[in-house]
Amino acid sequence: MVEVFAVKFAASAWLWLLLILPIVYLALLFDEKRKQRRFEKFADKKLWSFLVPEMDPKLRMRKLIVGLSAFGFAILALARPQFGSHQEVVKLTGLDIMIALDVSNSMEVEDVVPSRLKKAKHLIKSILDKLEGDRVGVAAFAASSQIVCPLTTDLSYVWQRIQILGPKVIGNQGTDIGTGLDTALKALDRGAEEIKTADPNGSSASHVIILITDGEDHEDQIAVIAKKIKQSGARLFVLGVGTEKGAPIPIKDENGNLQFYKKDRKGQPIVSSFHSKSLLQLATTAGGRYWNITPGETEVEDILHEIGTLNRGEFAERRYVVFEERFQVPLAIAVILLFLELSLPARRILIFILFLNGSTLWADGLMKKPAPLDSYLENQKGIEAYQNGKIQDAEKAFGAAQARDPLAPELEYNQGLVQLKQGDSDRAIESFGRAAKLADEKKDADLFGRSLYNLGKAFEKKGDIKGAVGSYVGAVKSAQETKDQKLENESRKNLQLLVDQIKKQQEQKKDDKQKQDQKQDDKQKQDQKQDDKQKQDQKQDDKQKQDQKQDDKQKQDQNKKDGDKDKGEKQEPKKEDSGDKEKQTEPKNSPDSKDPQKFQSKKMSPEDAERVMSELTNRERQLQERLQTQNAKPQSTKKDW
Repeated sequence: MVEVFAVKFAASAWLWLLLILPIVYLALLFDEKRKQRRFEKFADKKLWSFLVPEMDPKLRMRKLIVGLSAFGFAILALARPQFGSHQEVVKLTGLDIMIALDVSNSMEVEDVVPSRLKKAKHLIKSILDKLEGDRVGVAAFAASSQIVCPLTTDLSYVWQRIQILGPKVIGNQGTDIGTGLDTALKALDRGAEEIKTADPNGSSASHVIILITDGEDHEDQIAVIAKKIKQSGARLFVLGVGTEKGAPIPIKDENGNLQFYKKDRKGQPIVSSFHSKSLLQLATTAGGRYWNITPGETEVEDILHEIGTLNRGEFAERRYVVFEERFQVPLAIAVILLFLELSLPARRILIFILFLNGSTLWADGLMKKPAPLDSYLENQKGIEAYQNGKIQDAEKAFGAAQARDPLAPELEYNQGLVQLKQGDSDRAIESFGRAAKLADEKKDADLFGRSLYNLGKAFEKKGDIKGAVGSYVGAVKSAQETKDQKLENESRKNLQLLVDQIKKQQEQKKDDKQKQDQKQDDKQKQDQKQDDKQKQDQKQDDKQKQDQKQDDKQKQDQNKKDGDKDKGEKQEPKKEDSGDKEKQTEPKNSPDSKDPQKFQSKKMSPEDAERVMSELTNRERQLQERLQTQNAKPQSTKKDW
C-alpha cells in the first residue's frame, strides 16, 4: 500500500499507467503536427476554421487534453485512493502451533533438492501462507534446543526467524529429538496461560506440535516425550525429510561454499540416512500423524485439513484501523471529463475507445504476479551450468529454483533434461511426466509436446518400448496442433526406429527359436546314435563272453583229458619187469647214486599228481576269470553315489 500525503492507494500497481499519459500526449501531438503540414499543402491555415471546423488545432488540442485527463482520473479510481479512517475491533481465535525444526548437521545433507533443511523451510513457508488467525512459534534443536520465536500471530516475523536458522544457531551439535519436542511442549504450556477460553465448558484451544526432522536420534527420550505429549492433549504432526539411501554430511563456510564432508574417527565419510520407521513409531505413540515430505509437497493440504478440524480458542481482541474508500471522487471526475470530451467537435474519440477496449488487458498484465526473481535467477544459473557441461551444478540450481516455484513446468522440464543426461531414466520419466501435466494445466501446448517427446526418450532409454511409443504418439499429436514441423518429424523418426527395433527383435526371437529347435533335433539324433552304439557294443560284449565261456569249457575238457593221461603214465612203472627192479630199489643216498651234476627228487605218488593237477586247473580258471573281468567294458550310470 502506497501513501501519498494523507492518501493511501490500495491498488497502487495501477498508478504505473500514469507514466503512459505523457507518451500518449507526445505521440498524438506529433501526429497532429504531421497532419497540419500535409493539410497546409491543400489550403491556407487561415481558412481551416471555415472549411473544416473539426480540424481547428486549438479544438483538437483541447479535446486531446480533456480525454487524457479523463483517462488519468480513471486510473486514479482504479488505484483505490483511501483517506479518512475508523477503528474496528476483531476477536482473535485460533490454535497454538509450535514448529520443532531439526537444525543439526545432518539436515544439510543434499539427498533431497536443494537440501533437507531448505526443503523443510520451504514446506513451513507453504503452511504459513495458508494459516489464518493461529499463533505460531518455532523451536530449533540439535543436541540441545532453544526457542527462536515465541507464539505470535505475526506470521511474517515467524518466517523471518525461520530463514536465519541453520546448524550454527545451536552450538551443541548432534540430534536429540526428545529435547526438541520437550522445549516445544513447554512453550505451548506457557503460551496457554494467556489464552481466553472460547468454550462455555472451559476447554482451551488445541495445541499442535509440528516436528520436522530426518529421524536421526542420538539419545533415547522419544518414547518418554511421546507419552507426555499424548497425556497433555496436544496433537503431534511428524514430517520426515530425506531418502533411505542417504548421503554424506557437507560442512560449509559462512558463504555456503562446501569445505569438506564430515568424517568419522577412521577417516571415512559419514553417511546420514533417513529413519522413517522411528518417526512413524513416534507419531503413533503420541497419537498423531506422520508424513514423508515429497517433492510436490502434497502433504501440506493434508496437514491444513487436520489443523482445520481442531477446536480453536479465543486469544484476545485486536483493533484494526480501516481506511475509507474514496475512489468515487476520481471516478466521478473521469466521467464528467469524458462527457465534456464527447461534446467537443470531433469525430474520433481515440482515448475513450482505447480505454474501454484495453483497460481489462492492462489490468490483467499489471496485476499478474510475476515469477519469483530468485527462481528466475536460479533457473538461468542452471541453464548456464548445463550448457558448460556442469551437470551437478545445473541440477542443484534447478532444484533451488523449484523450491521457490514448485509448480513451474519449465523447471520440471529442465530437471528432466539433467536427469536424462545423467542416465537416471526413472527420475527423468517422473520429471517429464510432471512437466507435461503442469504444461497441460497451464495450456502451454509447446512445452507439453516437448515434454512428451523427451518422456519418450526416457522410456526408450529405460527399455520400456510401449511407454516410449505412447509418448512419441502424444508428441506427434501435440506437434500437429501447434504446427511444430520439426518436433513432429523427430517424433515420427523415433517412432519408426522403435517399430524397426520391434520387428528386428521379433525376427531375432524367431531365429533363436529355430536354432533352439534345430539343436534339440540334433541332440535327439546324437542321443539315438549313442543308444544304438551302446546296444551294439553290448551285443559284442555278450558274444565275446559266450565265446570265452566256450573256450574255457574246451580248455577244461582238454586239461581233464591230459590229467587222465598223465595219471595212466604214472601208473605204468608198476608193470615194469624184474630186470629194472634193481635200479628202482637202489638207495638214493648210496655212494654210487650220488651225482654232483644232477638234481635229486622224490617221485610223485598218483594221489599227489592228481592233487597238483587239480590245483593247476583251479589256478587257470581263476586266471581266465580275471582276464574276463579286465576285458569287460564298464557300464556307464547317471548316478554315481
